Amino acid sequence: MREASTIRQDEKRVKSDNEQIERMVRIGESAAREYIASKVPSKETEDLEITVEVEANDELKIDVEVNLEALSVKSNYRELVEGAVEAAHLAIKNELDEVDRN
Repeated sequence: MREASTIRQDEKRVKSDNEQIERMVRIGESAAREYIASKVPSKETEDLEITVEVEANDELKIDVEVNLEALSVKSNYRELVEGAVEAAHLAIKNELDEVDRN
């Protein structure tokens, strides 16, 4: 499942700092992984792939994709993946808000 969002930010600050973009990717991936781990025991997770792409042009575009194969989440799979994607987006937004405050 893939979900994208656009966050308005100062393009110059974000675009010029590749280190910040890499940090956002790591934060988003970690948040999605932690969300899944909080809902599904690791022994029941067969395969988990999380991809976070950040594109800084006029706006900051964040694309999060979560692919999950787990033994016990067939019925609420969509809900679980949507929650992980939302957690990633929220973690990145919180990071950007923190950068703005400094």
